[in-house]
Amino acid sequence: MINLIRGLAPQPRLIWAAAIGAGLVALAVVSPVLGLVAVVFNAGLAVIAARDLALLPGRAGYTVRRTMPEPFSLGEPEDVSVVVQNRAAAGLMARLADHAPASLRPVPREVSGRFDANGLVRLSYRTYSPKRGAYRFGAVDLQVWREGGWWRRQVRLPDPQEVRPRAGIGLSWSRSRRSAGSR
Repeated sequence: MINLIRGLAPQPRLIWAAAIGAGLVALAVVSPVLGLVAVVFNAGLAVIAARDLALLPGRAGYTVRRTMPEPFSLGEPEDVSVVVQNRAAAGLMARLADHAPASLRPVPREVSGRFDANGLVRLSYRTYSPKRGAYRFGAVDLQVWREGGWWRRQVRLPDPQEVRPRAGIGLSWSRSRRSAGSR
């Protein structure tokens, strides 16, 4: 049972609606008519929230792929792209937080987008490697929700990778491009 609800969080609108429903129940003491309104409101809220929850894809079925420049350049800004796929998530909103090392100065830390009709979302962010060393990327945290929905699901997708920035890679690449273009 815990696995079914693990990673689920209510959207703020569901919390507000539940608070309104609780207020109506409290007011039912004053009038039986308000009691009937409270019952209808809370039953409707339960049906709507259950439907939204049933339409969210489960925790399984997501695949993730992180692409980075090979080799990673020292002292150069580098774009990192993360592609997540799940056919059941087609059309849903996504927020992604990659566990990139803080010393690579990833900007922004979270990126948002929408899954396309095939259930694919491509998001990217920029890093900058100020010094040599081995940098380990961890898992990718993904939140998925329906626009205007009542629930969101968070999933941690493992994709451990390591990168070792090398000096002069970006500079030599740009020099070779310039010399090739000047021929």
